[in-house]
Amino acid sequence: GNSDVYTCIDLILRKLAACPILVYEVTKENQSKYRQYKTLRQSPELSAQIKSKVLELKSMKEVYQKDISDLLAAPNKQQTTSDFIHELGGFFLLSGNGYLYLNGPSPEKKVWSEMFPLPSQYMEIISGGMFDPVKAYRLIWSYNNLIDFPSEQVAHIKTFNPHYSVTGQQLYGMSPLR
Repeated sequence: GNSDVYTCIDLILRKLAACPILVYEVTKENQSKYRQYKTLRQSPELSAQIKSKVLELKSMKEVYQKDISDLLAAPNKQQTTSDFIHELGGFFLLSGNGYLYLNGPSPEKKVWSEMFPLPSQYMEIISGGMFDPVKAYRLIWSYNNLIDFPSEQVAHIKTFNPHYSVTGQQLYGMSPLR
């Protein structure tokens, strides 16, 4: 309901949608360099950031994989890549949670042919207990209209949530607006 918040989020989403999507591969012999890169890239020190850039160039190479590129270019029949990124990113920025439903001919082999962002305000995590924290996801459209998704077909990105509880609150991201 706040136009300033909408303006800020829309600006971030426009910048995000304009970024090229690149696919990288880390080879087995470069995995230790990649781990060093991931550690150093967070450092505020200039020398560490320079070293992280060198390690990034040495440890990763851009690759083209037709199936991944096609999926990213056309996530589903209803949305362009830009629309898809706007929707998924918007849910993430507003709620601290982004849910992505992956669908395809062979879910057991994790072969996906389409992706759909799911509305985070209607998502519920179904827990299988302490040792199976995310058994499934549920989309709650209305009181008696529930759609369950296997956890293998939903990618959940979330922000950190320090509210650890027996009810599983830590499984959800915390809204940056909160």
